[in-house]
Amino acid sequence: MADATQKRSRFQTLTTGKKVQFVIASVLTASLIVGLPVFAWFSRQRQIAELQQIREPDLLYITAANAEDVKYFDLSTIRVKDSNNNAISEPEYYPFAVAGKYVNKFTLQMAHTTNNPFIYNIYEGTAYTTRAAAETAAGQNGVVLEYKLNGEWSTLAENGVILTGEPKPIAKSEQQTTIYIVKGNQLSGSYLNDTTAADGRTIADTTYHAKSYDDYSYSNIVRFEEPLYWQCSGIQSLPAGSPYVGYPFMKTFVLEISWTAEDVAAGRINNDKETDIVYLSAFRK
Repeated sequence: MADATQKRSRFQTLTTGKKVQFVIASVLTASLIVGLPVFAWFSRQRQIAELQQIREPDLLYITAANAEDVKYFDLSTIRVKDSNNNAISEPEYYPFAVAGKYVNKFTLQMAHTTNNPFIYNIYEGTAYTTRAAAETAAGQNGVVLEYKLNGEWSTLAENGVILTGEPKPIAKSEQQTTIYIVKGNQLSGSYLNDTTAADGRTIADTTYHAKSYDDYSYSNIVRFEEPLYWQCSGIQSLPAGSPYVGYPFMKTFVLEISWTAEDVAAGRINNDKETDIVYLSAFRK
């Protein structure tokens, strides 16, 4: 209860401008979808996993890059212009993982507002313990992300053998441990309620408005605060032939956030940004 109260307090104290907050869902089960409390943008009764029925009991959760128990990241440091006021073309990358009891396949969902014309894509990721191994796997044009473990992590082993459900503090000797994540293939998901605005920006239509805002009519909602819903189904939890079928698993992903030079030039996005919410969830296919 104390943890939930702390999370609720974090949301209630967030400002509505000049900060981008990346919110990751907590624990997901078949009978109850437990999400973080959010603004009026997402109704308290909104359950993203209702978009598809969960058929069997399971326990899946979204973590940081290595089964750590970090549930959200601050993206306010995204810069779209350099010190000379020129548009930056390199995207920002944020690794995360889906972990939990074994499932053959699962569905990954993302919901986000569109106050900033960011472009969101999710890729598979593979973690390595050395930069040399990661760079070899990535090849000349691949993307390698350096990620330092911190905070707390689960006792879920990378090979999926152990899952106690209880976090443990990282030992001092482990706190500077660095892993290297290679960005892999893009997931073949798609938006469920997208439309195109007059300025060419992808925004949400009203398909899921009633579920997103139980108490607000569409006329009272700013169009960029209507959340877009993205979904990718049939994701294999383990590679073919894995000896760990039936054991708890962990699968790494990379969230890529990019933008266009045209949007920067037109002033639709700046380093001084508006607030957007990004929400991820996972459940058995």
